Amino acid sequence: MSTAQQLHGVRTKFIEKASKVILDQLMDDLLEDKVLNDGEIEGIKEKYKQRADKARQLIDSVRRKGNIASEMFLI
Repeated sequence: MSTAQQLHGVRTKFIEKASKVILDQLMDDLLEDKVLNDGEIEGIKEKYKQRADKARQLIDSVRRKGNIASEMFLI
């Protein structure tokens, strides 16, 4: 099973459980690791106001970038 598939497997739980603090920290880490860029982070923060919507967009954005990005998300 690829890492992107593993990430897809935890998607629902992540969306349900990730707090705003966790989402903000993940976005900072993914920006620092160059998985996501400033525009992608700002787009998520501005477009999605509900916590679950931000979590959904964040995990889907990373998963679409493939296995390396997905692995960095899971670490």
